[in-house]
Amino acid sequence: MWWDPASGNPPLWAALAIAVYRSNVLTILYPAIPGLSVMMFGWAFGRYLFFARMESGHSPVGFLIGSGAALVVVFLIVRAGNGYGNMLLLREDNTWVQWLHVSKYPPSFSFITLELGLMCLVLAAFMALETR
Repeated sequence: MWWDPASGNPPLWAALAIAVYRSNVLTILYPAIPGLSVMMFGWAFGRYLFFARMESGHSPVGFLIGSGAALVVVFLIVRAGNGYGNMLLLREDNTWVQWLHVSKYPPSFSFITLELGLMCLVLAAFMALETR
């Protein structure tokens, strides 16, 4: 989404939530809220996994596999809809390249669900290898 400086909205709002802001003196290409929300979720999720492992004494591999699979399924549903969730990057056909062509800057809903789902699955694999 392009931000029009003539709209009268302040650049601070653009820096927090809007994808691209350009004026004669300022250019913002990455808003803070989408990135910060994912980072804060990762911090809280990491603490949860750490303390859950410390208290129960076993690895949360099953939880990670379930979470990762659920996020990948959400990605597939959103991407199959070919509308909402991908910052106007519509699929032109059903090739893998088109399915995986998601908006990273700014991070779209489909990008976040795909990346966090894959991260959960890879983390589960590493934790399973660690216990061997």
